[in-house]
Amino acid sequence: GALGRRLATLARSLTAGDRGTVESLSRRMTKRRSLAWAMAGVGVADGELLDGLEARLVTGPVRRAAGQAEDARDHDPAYEGLGFEPVVHREADAWARFRQRLAEATQAMDLAERAGTRLRQPGPALEGPRGTLHPDTAMPTTALLELLPDLLAGMEWGDAVTTVASLDLDVEEAALPTLTPASGSRMVGIPAAPDYQNGGGGARTSP
Repeated sequence: GALGRRLATLARSLTAGDRGTVESLSRRMTKRRSLAWAMAGVGVADGELLDGLEARLVTGPVRRAAGQAEDARDHDPAYEGLGFEPVVHREADAWARFRQRLAEATQAMDLAERAGTRLRQPGPALEGPRGTLHPDTAMPTTALLELLPDLLAGMEWGDAVTTVASLDLDVEEAALPTLTPASGSRMVGIPAAPDYQNGGGGARTSP
C-alpha cells in the first residue's frame, strides 16, 4: 500500500537527518491493532529455545526480542560516548521482533546523528542487522534457520508465514562459503568472514 511504498522510498535515500520521519513511521506501525493481532503470541522463540541450540548461537534482534540484552556494539570502542544501550523486548514472539527492529531503527538514527563523522575501525566482531558477524562463526541467518523446525511444528499456514517473515532470514547469506578456523578448508553453510571495514561485504550493518 501507500505506507509500504513510502517506507521503500525512505529506505533508498535514508540519512541521519531523517530521524524524525523514522520515529513517526515507527509510532504509526506499532499503533496498528491489526498488526498486533496478527503477530502477538505467534512464533515464540524464548530464551529456553534459543539456548537449546547447540550448533549455532542465535544473536541479534531475535535474541534481544526475547529479553536478552546481547549486542556486539556494547563492546565496540566506536560506540563509546554515544550513550548506547541495547534495546530489549520480553515477549519473544513475532510482534516483539517487529517492535524490536522498529526500536533499533529509531535508535540507529539517533546514534548516527550523535556519531557525526566518526568512523568505525575494523575489528573482530560487528553487529549486523540479524546478529553478530565474526570471522570464526556462521552468519546469523544460519543460526536462525535452525529455529524453524521447532517454531513451525503444527502451525497454521498464516502463522507460519508470519513467523518466517519475523525472523528476517537471508538465505543467500546462509549459503555463503567460509574458511574454517581449524583447517582453512572452504565449506558451504558456514559463511565467509565479511569485510568489516566495508560493512560486511555489502550487507547492512547496525550504525
